[in-house]
Amino acid sequence: MSRDDVVLSFGEVGELTEVELANACRRAYLRLVVGAHVGWGKTELARWLAGPYRHLAVSGTASDYDVAPPSINSALRAANDTVNEDRIASILESMRRDVLGVLRELMSPEGASAFTKLALDTELVGREGDLVRPRARARMTLVDRALSLVAVDAITRPEDFEHSLFICDRCHQPVFDVASRPLGICRVHISGVERHDL
Repeated sequence: MSRDDVVLSFGEVGELTEVELANACRRAYLRLVVGAHVGWGKTELARWLAGPYRHLAVSGTASDYDVAPPSINSALRAANDTVNEDRIASILESMRRDVLGVLRELMSPEGASAFTKLALDTELVGREGDLVRPRARARMTLVDRALSLVAVDAITRPEDFEHSLFICDRCHQPVFDVASRPLGICRVHISGVERHDL
């Protein structure tokens, strides 16, 4: 198991290398995009926000948060008290559609360059020394939270997006696989074996 396969605490994130942070961001946004496709609800989204996203993102300025980002228990309580399942499904589907649109754009060098500039200009990401880090701000939309993770990955490894990324023609999931990209079909569908676990 690599260092970035474990659940990270706030202190450990600062110790990650550039590639380890990009790997962790990629896993987090792919999990969210796939989760939106397979029917995540309030509980799964709250766990993602209070878990992988919370551990990777840093607040933009001291004034962005009056308090620390929510714990899993407070995130679940807030979700259960204020948002119904239909609204969550709509938010997740809209986020997925927008993120897939950006990922398609990132498959070209021009798209990657434009997105990098946009991510830095709009402070989706920030630089901490040599690292590019995802940012979190109060009232940030779910799509912006996901795109902050995508931006770290794309800025760190633009060649992966240009040469390895594609959206599978069958399952409509984003896939990083240079060998399967020319076919446009992920290995799961080439093999005929489907997995439904996350």
